[in-house]
Amino acid sequence: MLLEYFMPEKSALHLFVLLAIIDSEIHQRERLMLNQVVEELDPSFDIDDSLDKINNRFRDDFDTASEFYMKNITNKDFQKKVIEFMKELAMADKKLHDREIAFLEKCNKIWSK
Repeated sequence: MLLEYFMPEKSALHLFVLLAIIDSEIHQRERLMLNQVVEELDPSFDIDDSLDKINNRFRDDFDTASEFYMKNITNKDFQKKVIEFMKELAMADKKLHDREIAFLEKCNKIWSK
């Protein structure tokens, strides 16, 4: 359903999934954190279905996918909450990867406009 792409909570969840797979795998702790935030924001959201949707819609264009979802989140307070959770998620595997840093910086850049 196209409408779901314009809902900020769904966009945030898709962003979380993108961040989790940025290092090519969703680690166990990341999956646990994702499951917890899904329960809070939208219990009907399916992480694996999100991966399929992202792949089908954007293929391997990670940048376009992330920008699309970032631009759907316009509320500044919600953006701050999303960034805070993404920082925690990025550290879930106890390693902050360069691509995770770049992803967080990209969020800050887009949302600070």
